[in-house]
Amino acid sequence: CLAAGHMTKLHIKKGTSVIRGKQLVKVIGCNDENREPVKLSAKGLTVKAHAFTASAVEQIQANGGKCVLLNPVTGEDLKMD
Repeated sequence: CLAAGHMTKLHIKKGTSVIRGKQLVKVIGCNDENREPVKLSAKGLTVKAHAFTASAVEQIQANGGKCVLLNPVTGEDLKMD
């Protein structure tokens, strides 16, 4: 999987923050060599980003996690009603 063309894999442990500076971050879902969705090893992650693909949301939520959209200007959490 590629994240913004800079990383091939990102291993995140619970309680870890990844800060990307002032760049916008889009989280994409990943498939294995058989084109099957990759199963995440970490459970209950809260992932904050400016955009998510539908497959990324499915993979994160399937492991008990949640996705939080960020305002691209302020970086604050967007309130979703």
